[in-house]
Amino acid sequence: MKPAGSRRVSNMNMYNVVKASELKADQFRIHPDTARELGLSKQGDVIVHFGMNSHPAIVNISNKAGNRELHVHEALIAQLAIPTFCRYALVVSGNEVTLGPFIGILMEESRVSRLRDDPCYRPFMRYVHSYDQIGGAIMAFSMTGINGEQARISGYMYNPEERRWLKGVFSYPSAIVKRIRLPEKLEQVLQDAINGNRLFNIPNMNKWQMHKLLLSFPELRQHVPDGTLYKSAAELDHFLNIHPNIYVKPVHGCDGVEIMKLSKKSEGLLAMYRTKEGNNQLLFKTSTEFHQFLRRGSKNTFMLQKELKLISLDERIIDFRLNLVKNQAGEWKGIGLFARYGASGSIISNMSAGGRAKHALKAFREWMRMSSTEAKAYMKQMHVIGLKIVRNLESNGGLYANVGIDFGMDVDRKIWIIEVNTVDPGFSYFELEGKLNNMLYAKRLAGFAEQ
Repeated sequence: MKPAGSRRVSNMNMYNVVKASELKADQFRIHPDTARELGLSKQGDVIVHFGMNSHPAIVNISNKAGNRELHVHEALIAQLAIPTFCRYALVVSGNEVTLGPFIGILMEESRVSRLRDDPCYRPFMRYVHSYDQIGGAIMAFSMTGINGEQARISGYMYNPEERRWLKGVFSYPSAIVKRIRLPEKLEQVLQDAINGNRLFNIPNMNKWQMHKLLLSFPELRQHVPDGTLYKSAAELDHFLNIHPNIYVKPVHGCDGVEIMKLSKKSEGLLAMYRTKEGNNQLLFKTSTEFHQFLRRGSKNTFMLQKELKLISLDERIIDFRLNLVKNQAGEWKGIGLFARYGASGSIISNMSAGGRAKHALKAFREWMRMSSTEAKAYMKQMHVIGLKIVRNLESNGGLYANVGIDFGMDVDRKIWIIEVNTVDPGFSYFELEGKLNNMLYAKRLAGFAEQ
């Protein structure tokens, strides 16, 4: 194989695979112009790769193939398990030809199974909204669809001609967009199956693990609120003696579920929380009573975090969400920074709990009466901190491409890191742009870097 610098990509042109029974079983045919673009100066033996499959083949250069066609014998198509309804780019390195990209989207079975009855199920269609920029084979699957012994996956392949997902059994992809939380052992199994670091948003970290990791980076420590793992009523008493107002957070969880604010009062501990029905309060005489209540009501592990005196608007808590993604060049970019304000009197700002959102620049100017220059300076500060977070996470051995960071600003206008979500942070108003960048980064991992 030639060194990486000799890789030739056909300008990311897309090619249709055409079955050609007149060819020999191990042959494929390309147009002379395509051969020149790829640096294939003569016919001969090559190794063709598709996903994790590969097979020896012979290149046939002929005008019988159209400029945007790849003629392949049915036997070679079957051997490599190539869906013929997709459009592919080609990469050549030495005598190796890669057809792709072949990208897998790993989701919960409950969502993947929806494609059976609704082959245009919107959450998956958003990943292929800009298919012409991505190209290749795009497969949706869940962990239950993987057959490790046969190296096959039952799932759904996107058909760009019909604009719907088709059920089938396919080979392993070259890269995977992971949108679920997986045990470390299963992550390793998937990584091994696709030959290394082509599975991103790993490793998974819960809130407590992330808290400890952020504290280990000196340049971020000043932005991390004081916190501790909650194990006993005695630890709760100790933390409340230091911080009379705290948050009790599940280390596993999202959307503000099971989060409680706990305040030390003369008559006991006042717990505030929010459900679908609205804001709620409970008074506990002792920390032991609260501890027993929490243990009865949840199997989760919790952490304690001091309350920040965050800016608010009409008794609505305000925080900020920054979405960072990697693009096809492998570079981090911010695709959206917006402010969220919670329901009136709520202890959380999540939109799923009645919160609202507004672009950060408008929020700073309208809610805090900042000048445009001042608002942009705070936005830049959040971006700088966000980039420090993702770069430190990756320096610690992680591989990420989709991170949501929640920031708080206290009444003294200091920026705090509230939470870092690396599993499925969502994109809100920037969903199509975010998912396109995820797919383009997966395309890069699959061997089709930006040219």
